[in-house]
Amino acid sequence: MRKSVLQNGITVKAYAGTTGVLLAFNLKDDANRKGLLGFAIQKNDEDFLPAMIPFPGQPHNPGDPIPTNLAPVQKFRWSDYTVTAGTTYKYTVFAVRGTPAQLELGAGAEITVTTEPRDAGSVIGNPEKFVTVSNRAVAASQAFSREFPETTKKLNAALAKPKPKSKATKTGGILTAQEMQWLSNGLLEEIVAFIALAKDATFALDVAIYQYELEDIWGAINKANDDAVVVRLIYHAKPKDSQTEKNIASAKALPPSVKFGRVTNAIFHHKFIILSKIDGGVRTPTAVLCGSTNFTSNAVYSQANNVQITSNPVVMKKYVEQFDFLFDQLDHTPSVTAVKDTEQNILDPSVSLQVGFSPRNGRGDLTFFASLINGAKQDLLFATAFGLDKVIVTALEGQPNDSILRYGIEDKPDKTLTGLHADRTASFQASSTLPTGLEGWLDERRTPGAKGSILIHDKIIVIDFTSDAPIVINGSHNYSANASAHNDENYLVVRGNTSMADCLGVEVMRLYDHYRFRFVTKSATTKKTAAKTPQQPLTLYTDDTWTNDYYDPTKLKYADRIVFSGVMHGGTPPSSTPGRAVSVTSTIQQVRDTAKAPGTAGAAVAARKAAPKQTSARSTSAESAGKKATPSTLINRKAAKTTATKKLPTKTGAPRSKTLSKGTSRVSRRNPAKTTRTRGAKAARTRRKEQTSRS
Repeated sequence: MRKSVLQNGITVKAYAGTTGVLLAFNLKDDANRKGLLGFAIQKNDEDFLPAMIPFPGQPHNPGDPIPTNLAPVQKFRWSDYTVTAGTTYKYTVFAVRGTPAQLELGAGAEITVTTEPRDAGSVIGNPEKFVTVSNRAVAASQAFSREFPETTKKLNAALAKPKPKSKATKTGGILTAQEMQWLSNGLLEEIVAFIALAKDATFALDVAIYQYELEDIWGAINKANDDAVVVRLIYHAKPKDSQTEKNIASAKALPPSVKFGRVTNAIFHHKFIILSKIDGGVRTPTAVLCGSTNFTSNAVYSQANNVQITSNPVVMKKYVEQFDFLFDQLDHTPSVTAVKDTEQNILDPSVSLQVGFSPRNGRGDLTFFASLINGAKQDLLFATAFGLDKVIVTALEGQPNDSILRYGIEDKPDKTLTGLHADRTASFQASSTLPTGLEGWLDERRTPGAKGSILIHDKIIVIDFTSDAPIVINGSHNYSANASAHNDENYLVVRGNTSMADCLGVEVMRLYDHYRFRFVTKSATTKKTAAKTPQQPLTLYTDDTWTNDYYDPTKLKYADRIVFSGVMHGGTPPSSTPGRAVSVTSTIQQVRDTAKAPGTAGAAVAARKAAPKQTSARSTSAESAGKKATPSTLINRKAAKTTATKKLPTKTGAPRSKTLSKGTSRVSRRNPAKTTRTRGAKAARTRRKEQTSRS
């Protein structure tokens, strides 16, 4: 659910999903930001939500939480991920002033919200309801360390022991059932509960699954079959595939007549279950479970995944038709299925709810997704796995310095994650695992290859999350060429369902916040190492200058403030900012364009941003080649623009510093001829070679 209040001069807008509550703030009067040191957030009249960054000189161990009444949030939004589904919470947001040594909390704004439920049975007979369940998984590793410190110590001790090359450390059995349940966060429990809704011969279960391994799930399906439930199973069965062998072994208790292995051009990538009622031999579907979750331990406990459960008649009808078509598979080869999905499963951007399937011909699904993404008016949130098609990459990245807020994270098979931080020009890259604690344990038990290495397995895209008309795309589809043309896939496209958007949008921000913080802290460490001087820890501003970018319409932080807090509600523009000639317009793009118009203070800033950057003749980056950047080049773009100071030898051998301007490579120096005449020319060439290889 989402809700807004205006109290004591503070606006608070809350977006409550199942895994968290996102709180956005704004001040009623812009002049009230004078002296603002940040915001403090109290939960249920008890503890204050924690942050991580102290004031300069404030006693604090890096990485430890610190209450926001002692170290306020210097942002206009914050999230609480320590919530339980279906629970009511009260938050009080205070504007903090005074001095770091003596903080003053004024009268606060109170807001009460209820997180979305995750009861699988609650959708029965409620066709407009979608229950969304997401696990905590390894993206909650920092919280896991705080929740289970003794287990974390045991994991670190096991990981510290010497091990033979190519051998895994023995960490099995260290995590308890309680801790595994904490990682699942209800995901496994709701899948099993959904299966348990089928009690006897008056029920049917149709299961379509890629990875059918976890005994908790296939054991529940076997029990349903033993209880006379009418079970049908389709599983991935590509020849000579190790996954096929696992699926066959897990399905061995089911009679041959109710199961078959589906062979596709690539993989049978479905993960859905249909629950039906049987009366007089006639099946009537009552609910569908779908999403990104395979039936494996990896999917439930390690990867970030989700399921959605609904009894919407449009959704149920489409899934039943697809399952029946696939189960009667004698004549339904992949090519026949592609024709059917292309010609009969028409993708219509005008409908409020779309159920889609692949394989299909002509890349129509990818074009459809891209058109929806490109239609974003104010924001875009996403959490995706590997292998995005270039048309999707282009749409998600957008244009440099456009006004669409873009917060997203994409996993990679190489143990890294690429993120967008409000804009493609502020991309970043973080490691997906760390060598210690929960993640070190995970790294030891993952299977080789992309299937075991990917940690964000969600396929979530939320378009205009903050508006009254969000668009959610979610399912099994990886937004890749293979998913379009070769795999069997399914997905939902839902318009205007703010409850679903809240569940999935807040979950995206949970993942994003975790890896963004990791990137920021890792960057500080890297800078410290590179400079070989003590790196000061991140600290808060001691005055209100941190707010400047949030009140400058040329900056994306301005867009963040007015969009998330609802000032630009449903596309309605903000009123003119006092002291600024911002005309009344219809979109955040127009507001910012107006601020950057000729004759305004922002025009010079915009011109500098738009000016072409000088690049090296040897540069092989995507920009210098005139090519569209891909996620793998996002971080390289940022690296190429970073200002760096290097020590170069003079002719006498004494070191001297040389500062590289933004947008230049290491060979684009003010006086390259002079540089190449130095005795350090060989070292300079080596550095140039290294820079080129990274661009």
